[in-house]
Amino acid sequence: MAAINKFDVIRRGGTSGSDWVEEQPGDTEPTKQLASEVGDLVERLVSLLVSPEPTKPGQLLRADEVAELLNTNSQVVYRLARTQELPAINLGERMLRFTEVSISDFIKRGGVRTAA
Repeated sequence: MAAINKFDVIRRGGTSGSDWVEEQPGDTEPTKQLASEVGDLVERLVSLLVSPEPTKPGQLLRADEVAELLNTNSQVVYRLARTQELPAINLGERMLRFTEVSISDFIKRGGVRTAA
Protein backbone atom coordinates (compact mmCIF):
# COMPACT_ATOMS: atom_id res chain seq x y z
CA MET A 1 0.00 0.00 0.00
CA ALA A 2 1.42 3.40 -0.96
CA ALA A 3 1.99 5.97 1.77
CA ILE A 4 -0.49 8.86 1.73
CA ASN A 5 0.17 12.08 3.59
CA LYS A 6 -2.15 14.92 4.55
CA PHE A 7 -1.10 16.94 1.51
CA ASP A 8 -2.32 14.18 -0.79
CA VAL A 9 -5.65 14.34 1.02
CA ILE A 10 -5.89 18.10 0.53
CA ARG A 11 -5.08 17.81 -3.19
CA ARG A 12 -7.76 15.14 -3.59
CA GLY A 13 -10.34 17.29 -1.85
CA GLY A 14 -11.09 14.87 0.96
CA THR A 15 -11.21 11.15 1.41
CA SER A 16 -13.32 8.34 2.52
CA GLY A 17 -11.99 5.27 4.22
CA SER A 18 -12.12 3.35 0.95
CA ASP A 19 -9.82 5.90 -0.75
CA TRP A 20 -7.01 4.70 1.49
CA VAL A 21 -7.46 1.07 0.50
CA GLU A 22 -5.63 -0.33 -2.50
CA GLU A 23 -6.86 -3.78 -3.38
CA GLN A 24 -4.14 -6.37 -3.70
CA PRO A 25 -4.52 -9.67 -5.53
CA GLY A 26 -5.58 -12.41 -3.16
CA ASP A 27 -7.06 -10.06 -0.51
CA THR A 28 -9.64 -11.84 1.63
CA GLU A 29 -12.80 -10.23 2.97
CA PRO A 30 -11.45 -9.82 6.56
CA THR A 31 -8.32 -8.21 5.14
CA LYS A 32 -10.41 -5.79 3.06
CA GLN A 33 -12.57 -4.97 6.07
CA LEU A 34 -9.52 -4.34 8.26
CA ALA A 35 -7.97 -2.18 5.55
CA SER A 36 -11.17 -0.17 5.29
CA GLU A 37 -11.31 0.32 9.07
CA VAL A 38 -7.68 1.41 9.13
CA GLY A 39 -8.46 3.78 6.27
CA ASP A 40 -11.32 5.29 8.26
CA LEU A 41 -9.03 5.80 11.24
CA VAL A 42 -6.40 7.43 9.05
CA GLU A 43 -9.08 9.71 7.58
CA ARG A 44 -10.13 10.82 11.06
CA LEU A 45 -6.52 11.44 12.10
CA VAL A 46 -5.78 13.44 8.96
CA SER A 47 -8.88 15.56 9.46
CA LEU A 48 -7.64 16.36 12.97
CA LEU A 49 -4.22 17.32 11.60
CA VAL A 50 -5.63 19.45 8.78
CA SER A 51 -8.32 21.20 10.84
CA PRO A 52 -7.41 24.58 12.32
CA GLU A 53 -6.40 24.90 15.96
CA PRO A 54 -9.28 25.61 18.35
CA THR A 55 -9.39 29.20 19.50
CA LYS A 56 -8.35 30.01 23.02
CA PRO A 57 -11.03 31.34 25.34
CA GLY A 58 -10.87 35.03 26.09
CA GLN A 59 -9.30 36.39 29.23
CA LEU A 60 -11.39 36.49 32.40
CA LEU A 61 -11.59 39.90 34.04
CA ARG A 62 -12.21 40.90 37.66
CA ALA A 63 -14.97 43.35 38.59
CA ASP A 64 -12.51 46.20 39.16
CA GLU A 65 -11.05 45.65 35.68
CA VAL A 66 -14.52 45.67 34.13
CA ALA A 67 -15.38 48.82 36.10
CA GLU A 68 -12.33 50.52 34.65
CA LEU A 69 -13.34 49.51 31.11
CA LEU A 70 -16.87 50.82 31.66
CA ASN A 71 -15.63 53.95 33.45
CA THR A 72 -17.62 53.18 36.58
CA ASN A 73 -17.02 51.51 39.95
CA SER A 74 -17.00 47.85 40.93
CA GLN A 75 -20.29 48.12 42.86
CA VAL A 76 -22.09 48.96 39.61
CA VAL A 77 -20.46 45.92 37.96
CA TYR A 78 -21.61 43.67 40.83
CA ARG A 79 -25.16 45.08 40.52
CA LEU A 80 -25.13 44.40 36.76
CA ALA A 81 -24.03 40.83 37.48
CA ARG A 82 -26.67 40.36 40.19
CA THR A 83 -29.45 41.54 37.83
CA GLN A 84 -27.94 39.41 35.05
CA GLU A 85 -27.50 42.40 32.76
CA LEU A 86 -23.81 41.51 32.55
CA PRO A 87 -23.22 37.74 32.57
CA ALA A 88 -20.61 36.62 35.09
CA ILE A 89 -18.80 33.45 36.00
CA ASN A 90 -19.04 32.64 39.70
CA LEU A 91 -15.80 31.11 40.97
CA GLY A 92 -16.92 31.09 44.59
CA GLU A 93 -17.92 33.45 47.34
CA ARG A 94 -17.17 37.02 46.24
CA MET A 95 -15.21 35.84 43.22
CA LEU A 96 -16.94 36.86 40.01
CA ARG A 97 -15.18 36.93 36.67
CA PHE A 98 -16.35 38.36 33.39
CA THR A 99 -15.49 37.29 29.86
CA GLU A 100 -14.33 39.77 27.27
CA VAL A 101 -17.15 38.58 25.01
CA SER A 102 -19.86 39.31 27.60
CA ILE A 103 -18.47 42.81 28.16
CA SER A 104 -18.30 43.44 24.42
CA ASP A 105 -21.90 42.22 23.98
CA PHE A 106 -23.03 44.45 26.85
CA ILE A 107 -21.44 47.49 25.21
CA LYS A 108 -22.80 46.61 21.73
CA ARG A 109 -26.26 46.20 23.23
CA GLY A 110 -26.02 49.73 24.59
CA GLY A 111 -25.85 48.84 28.26
CA VAL A 112 -28.76 47.76 30.42
CA ARG A 113 -31.94 46.54 28.75
CA THR A 114 -34.23 48.73 30.88
CA ALA A 115 -33.47 51.96 32.69
CA ALA A 116 -32.88 51.54 36.42
